[in-house]
Amino acid sequence: MASDQQRLRLPASVSFAVVAWASAIVCAMLAHGCSGGGDGKGNGRRQESPPAQTNEATVLTRALIKDNWAKILGHDALIYDFAEDGTFTRIHKSDFNAPPKSGTWKLLQDDHGRWHLLLSGQGAGDWLGEDSIVEYDAKADKLMVSGGNYVGRIPLVRWDASTQERWKAQRGQPKTSAPE
Repeated sequence: MASDQQRLRLPASVSFAVVAWASAIVCAMLAHGCSGGGDGKGNGRRQESPPAQTNEATVLTRALIKDNWAKILGHDALIYDFAEDGTFTRIHKSDFNAPPKSGTWKLLQDDHGRWHLLLSGQGAGDWLGEDSIVEYDAKADKLMVSGGNYVGRIPLVRWDASTQERWKAQRGQPKTSAPE
């Protein structure tokens, strides 16, 4: 091993240049969100939306909490009710009475601008995954879901009277005058 006196000594200007160059790279990485993080699926680092949410976050939040959203799976319907207080309930309508499941939800935006709907609790991870990328398609009035647990973009529809009637008709049930 070389002693301190035998080590190569660089002029001060070269040492300063190396430190300045390394600092500039670190600053650039931080400015562009390259500080690591992410979820290992290429979804980038996620950040909670700030208190004064962006317009997109506000529209998405309002769409989530305004009505219930459903995924129709043949004769089954999974209905998600997202509350303003950050809780949700999932009801499974089928040929049998399944107890509702509940948990909490929040929206986080990743570095690519995508909104992640994060679910936790006993209702998380059933059909709607614990981490889903969500978009609200206002023209089609559908909540589009995608991410690592899905193939493509999957629509959730509003669980309103017309959706309930279509679901009942598909199952061969008579029409009702009032929604459930």
